[in-house]
Amino acid sequence: MKRTVAAAGLVAGLLIVWVVGAYAVSGGQPDARASKCPGVATGLVRTSALLPLVTLAEVYQHLPAMKHAPEIDRNAGPGYLVVYLDDLVVPGEGPSATGDVTLPNAICLVREDGGVDIYYNVSRAGFTSTY
Repeated sequence: MKRTVAAAGLVAGLLIVWVVGAYAVSGGQPDARASKCPGVATGLVRTSALLPLVTLAEVYQHLPAMKHAPEIDRNAGPGYLVVYLDDLVVPGEGPSATGDVTLPNAICLVREDGGVDIYYNVSRAGFTSTY
């Protein structure tokens, strides 16, 4: 499943993205591209991988069990992959009592044009952070 992040919000309602939690980003200062993903610039999420991609389709080498998405397959440009260690929580967009929506097994892909796509329920089977 996919959610698209636009400028400072989610397209489905264009709300400002704040990620709940108080965690440090693993590995020190992330690449500027990773900072476009929710919670990374502020250090409010934990990540298991921050990886540059020669092409977006390279994501399948790192996450071989991920279902193919046409928008990834069609894009030959470079990108950046952020794999969240914990569920990604986006406040104010879900049906829960708090209004939060939880995106389990989320990843963030930053496209060459600077656009950001969040995919969730991504299988981590066979995950590797090496090439």
